[in-house]
Amino acid sequence: MKKNILLLFCICFLLQGAKTQNVTSFYLDTVTYWNRPLFTDDAVYFFTYDFVTKMDYDGNVSWAKQTPTPIWKMTVRDNVIYALSGTKVIKLDTAGNTIWVKNFSAHINPASTDDNSFNDILFDGSRIYLNEMQAPAIQQAGVTDYPSILVLDTSGTVLHVSTHYVQPGGGFSLQSSIASLQGGAWIGYNYAPGFTHHSYIVRIDTIGDYDLSALNPGFSFQTVTFIQNIITMTDSTYLVLSWSNDYNQGIPAGFFSCSKINEHGSAIWQYGYWDNTFTCGDHGTDIVSAATDSIGNIYLMGLALEYPCAGPSYRGIFCLKLNSQGDVLFTKFYGASQTILEMIDNYSNNDGFNFLHYANGHLYCAVNSSSAGGYSKPTILVFDTLFSNSCFDPDSTINLNKVSLPLSTNPITSTPPVISYASVNDTFTINPMINFNSWGLCMALTQSEIKTPHSKILVSPNPFHTSATIQIDGYENKNCVPIAIGMEIYNTLGMLVRKQATVSSVSRQEIQIERGELNDGLYFFQLTSNNEKLASGKFVIE
Repeated sequence: MKKNILLLFCICFLLQGAKTQNVTSFYLDTVTYWNRPLFTDDAVYFFTYDFVTKMDYDGNVSWAKQTPTPIWKMTVRDNVIYALSGTKVIKLDTAGNTIWVKNFSAHINPASTDDNSFNDILFDGSRIYLNEMQAPAIQQAGVTDYPSILVLDTSGTVLHVSTHYVQPGGGFSLQSSIASLQGGAWIGYNYAPGFTHHSYIVRIDTIGDYDLSALNPGFSFQTVTFIQNIITMTDSTYLVLSWSNDYNQGIPAGFFSCSKINEHGSAIWQYGYWDNTFTCGDHGTDIVSAATDSIGNIYLMGLALEYPCAGPSYRGIFCLKLNSQGDVLFTKFYGASQTILEMIDNYSNNDGFNFLHYANGHLYCAVNSSSAGGYSKPTILVFDTLFSNSCFDPDSTINLNKVSLPLSTNPITSTPPVISYASVNDTFTINPMINFNSWGLCMALTQSEIKTPHSKILVSPNPFHTSATIQIDGYENKNCVPIAIGMEIYNTLGMLVRKQATVSSVSRQEIQIERGELNDGLYFFQLTSNNEKLASGKFVIE
């Protein structure tokens, strides 16, 4: 059972009471073939087939840039972005401007004639680590694979390259990896000497060599096991998420596991989870993404399906909360029969992308909303920490059984040979997308929240009871005379509830909002002048 998943959600606004901040789910008004998210403490990045976008957690677009080739992986730290596009590594500032580009198209391992293929880019705060492999484009049994690890400094200079070769007889692939909290990285591999697939992670030090003082955790629970993701925990440990399936259709037929590992590679705890009511047929509970909060609780979302030998089948999304010891606190299940969900083959089970993030007391889930023509819209759906969202209700809970799993660990006994290799300077032209917008939705809401790069707005006070002031910062009044600014106000159903015009002064662009007939609640506004869109935003009346 190949684990792929795409979620189709109805987007909504999650209100946490009149006195608290309104948290908005949103999507970007563009369509692409695939969308990948990257979460940081203060921003969300979407990188897709032909653009990169930075936005805050309210859906305000900071910038959007078109790219000549797809961005495959990104890492952000200390206000710097490192991106991987084909064989190119690009360094950007947080405004999306290119600082340098290095091309690694020349064969890294001279023993192989296969093209370079990069799986991941990691940054530990001082050095960049690239996980790479030369192998046939179509995996073939009995063919030698040549994985490599490249270490760069922040100027893109190659500091170290270690290479080795694998003669699997079955298959070999790169898995999810993560930068180490103590410098260096943990690199994931999958080895298939025959019918079975075994995954493991290896620690490399800051130089780029295998760390001989660390253990080599292996994950082999059924016929196949793939590492889907690795995240850092608040107690300086790692959570390794893997998915397993039994091709012999044993019980359970498929499950996911969570393994908490320390920096040395030793397991603190390790459990497998599956539906304990399953008895016959095809079944799977496959993890997709995970997040952790400040006290170590773990939030998981994934695909659950069951096609029993007799009786009704189900397919949908399960949500699971664990404590820091791996115990199940609660579950929720959203069935595919609802209009908010759709399962479409899209994300592979070991691509290393994490679609769930905890911030500001909420869970932000990056999904793809479907659209015509096979395209999709990059979307952020907001849940509370009980996986609740005001647009829809769960079908039920799901019965998940937690079973302890043995972890196989071995010492690392050798290091790969080191070779000499250098990159070449290259170019990567990214152009701003001036009219790129974000939209907020609640069921029928169809009006756009337009965030232009030229204007920023401040509503004060917000929330308000009787009146407030909108200040427009950054709009250039070229005529140097007072201008007329129009404002349209919409409710959360997308209905126009007020349209007004005002004359603003030359030196300061301000608009007064009077409550008037408006009820308590969340509203959206759009400002225009001479048919030019100036800015948009939202406010709360209470």
